Amino acid sequence: MWRVLGYDRINDAVVVFDDVVASRAGFAKRWLLHAVEPPLVRGDRFDLFIPGDTRPGRRGGSLHGHVLLPRDAVLDTVGGPGFEFFVDGRNHDEDGKVQAAIAKLGHGRAEPGAWRIELRPRAAAVEDRFLVVMLPTLAGDQPQARVRLLEAGAEVGAEIAGPRRTTRWWFVPGRLGARVEVLEDGRTRSREIVPGGSPAGNITD
Repeated sequence: MWRVLGYDRINDAVVVFDDVVASRAGFAKRWLLHAVEPPLVRGDRFDLFIPGDTRPGRRGGSLHGHVLLPRDAVLDTVGGPGFEFFVDGRNHDEDGKVQAAIAKLGHGRAEPGAWRIELRPRAAAVEDRFLVVMLPTLAGDQPQARVRLLEAGAEVGAEIAGPRRTTRWWFVPGRLGARVEVLEDGRTRSREIVPGGSPAGNITD
C-alpha cells in the first residue's frame, strides 16, 4: 500500500491517493474516516461536522468530501449508540467502560469518534485505488473550490478549481509520487513529487 497526501493551501483542499494491491481479491479493502457527529452521505459525497460552542476558536466546522475513486464506490456510515467502536460484529467499548470514562470528563473535554464512514469498491479485485478530495470549512460556510476526476492515458487525478487558481494532481497507479500542475495568472507550473523529494510523500503548496 502506498499513500500520497497533498494539501492545496490556496484552495484549502486535502488530496488523498491510496494505491492498494492485495495478495488476493478476497481481502476486502476499506477506506475509513472517523467522525464525532453522524456523517451525511450523498452518492459519492460526504459531509462531516463538528459543533461549535461559545469558547474562542470554537465556531465549529464541516469537512466536505468528494470520492473520485473507486468508480461506482460504496459509501456507508457506521456508528451511533451501541456501534461507536463496531468492528467484525462486535462493539469494542469494554462493556460500556469507554463511554463512562468519556462522560466523566464532561462536555467539551473529549471528542470521541462515535461514527465513521467506510468507502469500499463495489466489486472485489486484487488492485484498488482510492482518490478522495476533502474541503474543510467553518460552520455555515460553503467550499469555494470545485472538484472533478481527471483521466489521461495511464494517469488518474483530481482537479481542484478555486477562485484564485486551479491545481491538478496526477498519479500513476503502481508508482509512488505525483505530478502537480498549478494554473494561475494565465500560466501553468508543473512539479514532479517523488520519494525523497518531499518528506514521507507529503505535498504542500
